[in-house]
Amino acid sequence: MSSFALRNYGPRVFVSYSFRDKDLAERISAALAESGFQVHREDEFSLAGQQLSAAIPQRIGDAEVLIQLLTANSNASEWVAREFAYAVARRDQKHDLIILPIVFDKEQLPEPVRDWWFFDLSGMELSDVALAKIKEICLSSVYLLPLDEEAPWRFREEQAAALLAGLQKIDRRVIVDSNGLLLRWNQETIDHYSKVEGQYRDQFIEQERRQLARLTRRLKVQDEIVRRLALEIMRIVPNYTNAERLMETALRPLQIFAAIVIGDAVVEAAAVAPPAPHPLRGEHIDKLSAANTANHSSGFCNPGFYRWALGAPGNDDDIVEMGMDASGFQGIKVLFPEGCSGAWPMYIPGRRYRSIRGRNCSPALFLTTCCRKLQSMRPIT
Repeated sequence: MSSFALRNYGPRVFVSYSFRDKDLAERISAALAESGFQVHREDEFSLAGQQLSAAIPQRIGDAEVLIQLLTANSNASEWVAREFAYAVARRDQKHDLIILPIVFDKEQLPEPVRDWWFFDLSGMELSDVALAKIKEICLSSVYLLPLDEEAPWRFREEQAAALLAGLQKIDRRVIVDSNGLLLRWNQETIDHYSKVEGQYRDQFIEQERRQLARLTRRLKVQDEIVRRLALEIMRIVPNYTNAERLMETALRPLQIFAAIVIGDAVVEAAAVAPPAPHPLRGEHIDKLSAANTANHSSGFCNPGFYRWALGAPGNDDDIVEMGMDASGFQGIKVLFPEGCSGAWPMYIPGRRYRSIRGRNCSPALFLTTCCRKLQSMRPIT
């Protein structure tokens, strides 16, 4: 995995263990953290001055996965048993916590754990194969939505379909660009130009570092927007298509979101990317050059970008002014080509959308709102 895999924003994992097994807990925690997981475990001093009965449940309550290391030491620990009981109670209430007991000693295994599926490593070393399996199980606590390396302005189709199919059954967090392409490209730009002498190099590098921070924050917002968008799509689309075409129809607005919102970030990254063979200056150069030919500009106020993102025809005579400001451009309205409406089932031609609750909307929020307009699709006859 790259250093930006999961954007260092992966599953929130709480490691429950006996302090006598500190070395084992550190090894598992380090392996998960290196792969982008958010790992929390206590040590002998981290809870000093706190009421234990309140502190531990709070930490488990924030977790998406509980890993419990069951050894001869922890099997005899009353506190480890209490953590397991609390995790089971929380799962029974909310059904969203993955409990992963990892058993290294089955001789004195507590009875409650025997009734639970556990990862049996009794009498074995913690191998790389075992660590890979632990990561795989933990990753099932979130929905990964990586970008397609062959067309990074799109989500990978398989994972996008899994998100749409699964989210209604189990509502879990979404991680957009879980393969970390956008952040990695930004860092590669910083690394490349740090070695290039130039009058404005330091200012440029500082600018790109700020962009990296902005992009990190922006992706976190998009995680939640995509989750809500997917829920709304699956609430509405079944009313307007048959079962055979359900997923095909549902994927369309999700990929349109990617083309517009992720596509904008890809175009920005390409503008400052290192020379070929960097993919943004190599294999993707034709598609991204077409975006510039479309007179792309940031802020989502240029209709040429929408035509590029949607691959739709049009001309400058079919512009519709939306009733909202473009992101970062106060007083400048979002402009959308009416000719693209056939490629965008969420959009009703000629309709002017007002700002949500009287406020200016970001383009991502705008798309989420427009998802409610999926009713514009004709019901099947």
